[in-house]
Parts: sequence; C-alpha cells; structure tokens
Amino acid sequence: MSRHFDSLLAEFSVEDREEIASIPERFVQRALRADWDGVAELYHPAAIQMPPDQAEVEGREAIRHALSRTLGAEGGVRLQDFSVSIREAEGIADRVYVRAAYHLKMQVTTDDGVRSIDQRGPYINILGRDEEGHWRIYRQIYSRDHPPATGSAPSG
Repeated sequence: MSRHFDSLLAEFSVEDREEIASIPERFVQRALRADWDGVAELYHPAAIQMPPDQAEVEGREAIRHALSRTLGAEGGVRLQDFSVSIREAEGIADRVYVRAAYHLKMQVTTDDGVRSIDQRGPYINILGRDEEGHWRIYRQIYSRDHPPATGSAPSG
C-alpha cells in the first residue's frame, strides 16, 4: 500500500486504505489491457465523469462506453503508456477526495494515418462506497495541461 494513502487517510481502516490506494493502479493496468469492463467496475453505478471539452458522462455503463470509444480500438486508439501520480488524498465521512495527475501516450489511427499523442493533466476522483461497501469512483473530473491535439480522439 502506498505510504501516501496510509498517512493521509489514517482515520480509515487498513482495508479501506488498501482498497482506495489500489484504484489508480488497477485503473492503469486495466486500461493498458483495454479491459474496459474491468475499468468500468472501478466506477460507482451512479458515477459521473466530467471530461474536458465534452458533456458529462453519467453512469457506469455510459462511462465504460465512452472510455472504450475514446481510449480504445473502437476510437482508433491504442494506449502505449499510462501512469498516474497521486498528489493528495483526504477522507471526509463517506467520501475520499484524491487529487492526482495522469500521463498517457497513445497511438491514434485516423483517415490521415497513424500518429502518437502525448497527453497529461490533473484529475480529481471523489470516491464513495457502492451498495456492497466497496470504494468506487463516484465523481471524476479531469483536464489537460495543453490544448487538445487537432484531429485526435477525444480524451476519455
């Protein structure tokens, strides 16, 4: 378990801290395998995702579809590298706020050919428990540190 989560979420149980700390790594691993069903499992059934330059995406299934469309083969995208860096985490009652940054490299196939895109930016995940008591991404807000690449697949 990340010491970062351990010290910042000291009021939570060890099991909760371990589950919370595993979400970013599970997200990255599953996305790199293009396991969009597995990524979707990390979201609360009532999740809302707020991506840059797009309308909100509501619900686990809609988020799964949006991610597979924008970061997967369906959108002509192949993730080559993906990482996250946790900046801070804070727990308040039944919510955990995680501020982090992401960096991904992808190959995008368009009518004009194949090109590489390097994208990075900040994000905030607000975690909440689902009906079974597991921590899930309840709200997700992210941005880019740069303008969108022209003609690229939308970020997901």
